[in-house]
Amino acid sequence: DFTNVQRAAQAYNGLWFDLDNNPNTGVYGKEHQEHWYLPNNNPVPVAITSFQPYVENGAVRLAWETWTDAGLTGFELLRAIGSGDLRALSDRMLPGNQHDFIDRSVIPGTRYEYQLVAHSSDGFAASSPRVSAVVPAAGLALRQNVPNPFAAQTTVSYTLPERGNVEVSVYDVAGRRVATIFSGERSAGDHAVEWNGVGDNGERVGAGIYFCRIEAGTRSVTRKMLVVR
Repeated sequence: DFTNVQRAAQAYNGLWFDLDNNPNTGVYGKEHQEHWYLPNNNPVPVAITSFQPYVENGAVRLAWETWTDAGLTGFELLRAIGSGDLRALSDRMLPGNQHDFIDRSVIPGTRYEYQLVAHSSDGFAASSPRVSAVVPAAGLALRQNVPNPFAAQTTVSYTLPERGNVEVSVYDVAGRRVATIFSGERSAGDHAVEWNGVGDNGERVGAGIYFCRIEAGTRSVTRKMLVVR
């Protein structure tokens, strides 16, 4: 009966919580959550009280709280693509006093599920429910070339929202194409290409203002660059 269950839980240092917000279930509306231990084991409660993902600047920040940090040896972070199999994000545990982690290895336009596992010094572990986060698809972006101005060489960085054909070209102030930096298929995500200031005619372009343009599908972005000699 519930009376004996409650006495047993108290005898074994059990902790009780209203897990389902239903006063008609459990013992006096509360259910048992923690592991049960013999009294002389002096256990450390392991409970993850919150675990939340936040999508920020193209990455997923995971934040969590625990019942106590005392006796925690570390955390494991597991990740799955969609509702697939969970895999460890790192081959080593995070410190027991750490309470957030930024997952920068995500792909735009992808849904992920995460789970946190807290390990205690007495060998027990507690796992959080799986939580999900959707990383928005990135838009077509062309960043300012670096360095700018430049004399010999510059780097052009860009982001593609999806896999497809892309063309990165340079135009003069009259709108004439003077160089094709890249033309071909690229995967979604961040890319970079170098330009040495040489035009399609094989000669170095003169000093002045030029425009770098990226085209992908029906979209295009243009940025100004300056060549010095």
